[in-house]
Amino acid sequence: MDSTPEERYKDIEFRFSNRFDRSYNRLDYQDQEKVDEALELFRNNPEHPSLELEKIRGKEDIWSIRATRAIRITFNWEENTVALRVVGDHRVYSNP
Repeated sequence: MDSTPEERYKDIEFRFSNRFDRSYNRLDYQDQEKVDEALELFRNNPEHPSLELEKIRGKEDIWSIRATRAIRITFNWEENTVALRVVGDHRVYSNP
C-alpha cells in the first residue's frame, strides 16, 4: 500500500538559520502568518502544488517554496531536516 504524504514526511524537522530568523522578523505580521502556514503545509506535504517547490537553478542543493505570490522561502535538505536559509521577496534568488 502506498503511504500518504503525511506519513512519508512526518519526521521532517526544521532548522532555522540566523539569517532566516532575521529576514522573518523583518516581515510584517500578515506575511509572517503566511510563512508559518506555508511551513506547516510543507511539513505535512512538501509536494503540495501551492508551494511550487523548485530547485534553484545554478545553486547546488538549494530549494525554494512559495509562501505567497511575492514571498519565497529558501532551504537545503539534510536528510529529514530542512535547513531554512532565508525568506523574502524574489530578491532571495540573488543570494539564496
